[in-house]
Amino acid sequence: MIEPIRLLKEVFPGIDDDVLAQAIHDARQVSYPSGTVLCREGAEESIFYLLADGQAEVTKRFGGDQEYVLRTYSPGDFFGEMALITNSTRNVTVRAIEPVSVVEIDKSLFAELMRHSPAAVLIMFRESVELMRANDQTLISELDVQKQAVERAYDTLKAEERRRTDFLTSLSHELRTPLTSASGFMQLIKSGNVSGPILAMALDKISGGLEQIVSLVNDLLFV
Repeated sequence: MIEPIRLLKEVFPGIDDDVLAQAIHDARQVSYPSGTVLCREGAEESIFYLLADGQAEVTKRFGGDQEYVLRTYSPGDFFGEMALITNSTRNVTVRAIEPVSVVEIDKSLFAELMRHSPAAVLIMFRESVELMRANDQTLISELDVQKQAVERAYDTLKAEERRRTDFLTSLSHELRTPLTSASGFMQLIKSGNVSGPILAMALDKISGGLEQIVSLVNDLLFV
């Protein structure tokens, strides 16, 4: 575990001892159990955090409700500064992945520390750039995954379309055969040139052809 005074000296280098002593007095050291959400994306919050013990993960939502892990914070890391500097909502969620101990600094104390430590501005800037890079890389990876999913779906649709085309081609051929046969026998019957056993055979052929046609049409309607 890192002592609060050491954390403050590392994050706000060059700060006066009097200001540092006041900061130690005004800041709060708090412990949270695993799973606690310290910062929530989109929320309006005004606390700056220094992680003294434990680990926390940083997540962000891209393209819906799916959360993506950007990085993991360890003792000595800090977070929550951007919402205070820009007066905006949290742009990421920070969640404890094991019991943590943090030093919490409110907005007014944070502004006072920043005023007495110009070097802290550079530290905050570097941290923000690193997090933005992580955001960009995660977004690029997510877009690549979505692109691959769309390509797979398109290939599947093309394969399904080919199967449907092949099926309809085969079905039309199978329909043509019994239709031609039934039509031919009907013409013979209508001409009056068939009778007796030949007539019975012709009617059987027509009946069988009609049953085959009905079966094929049912298959087509199912598809």
